[in-house]
Amino acid sequence: MILDNTATGSERTFREIGGFLVNPIRGFNRLVTGQSGKVGMNPVDRMPGYLGGNLSAGTNHVADGTDLSNSMPAYLLKGKFLYGDPFEDLADPDPFDYFTIRAALTLHGRFPFIHEVTGTGLLYGRKFDHGEDNRSMFGVFHDYDYFDSQVYQFGGQSVGGGIFSRFNSQSPMQILTGAQLNAVLLGGSNVGFETAEGRQYNYTTGTKFKLFGMLDHRKYGTFSIRYWIYWFHTVSGIKGDEFIHWAQATLNPRIYKKWGLGLEYTYYLRNSYFNDYPEMHLKNIELRTFVSYRF
Repeated sequence: MILDNTATGSERTFREIGGFLVNPIRGFNRLVTGQSGKVGMNPVDRMPGYLGGNLSAGTNHVADGTDLSNSMPAYLLKGKFLYGDPFEDLADPDPFDYFTIRAALTLHGRFPFIHEVTGTGLLYGRKFDHGEDNRSMFGVFHDYDYFDSQVYQFGGQSVGGGIFSRFNSQSPMQILTGAQLNAVLLGGSNVGFETAEGRQYNYTTGTKFKLFGMLDHRKYGTFSIRYWIYWFHTVSGIKGDEFIHWAQATLNPRIYKKWGLGLEYTYYLRNSYFNDYPEMHLKNIELRTFVSYRF
């Protein structure tokens, strides 16, 4: 999207530099083959059928366990980026013709700067209609997850299948739902304490199951819920199993054009069953208020 083969002059130069920073290998290939300066037509699939998302900023109150009265405030910047429309553009999709990226950054407060980064990309998909205004899409997805919370730190990659649906496609109020089951190919998670060997993390495999639902009104805003559950089994580190629950509810009414005010509640639960160590059960909640912009 950054590159434009029809551009010339300084615009072309800055576009090529920007494209090089995003994808250095492609930028180098374009430079040595002369494509970086050659004027011509753009690929027909240069732009996706849909490109959008939202940005939000506000306060995040992180409880001590589940007690918000002793919460510690932080300032959080969150964003969601969507590339492609899985219900309209995927007659014969290529990998990553549709993907989403979410990120949350702590701008101020006694918490990690990178709080959350998650991404889901479509590897293979097929859509089908059921009813006049309803459409679903079955797909195989590649996910990346990274969380750094009061309860756990985890990063890993997974692959699996899922189904996404959109109901009342032509009405002002749309209902979006999704369910997905993935195999965690390789993950890394903290164990919550230092072992005799000096390690504080495990390498794991396992599964991830996630549910999603949203009410999206074109005029009044959105309400969404997400629930994810992980099962981690240690392949290197302290032997045992863990179950991580993550749930989030977000209310984001629109107040003026693309601007909105929101409230978000997040719940974390970690149950650890390590061999030769006591069971560990940790809970944590967060309550966030924010201003949002939808683009």
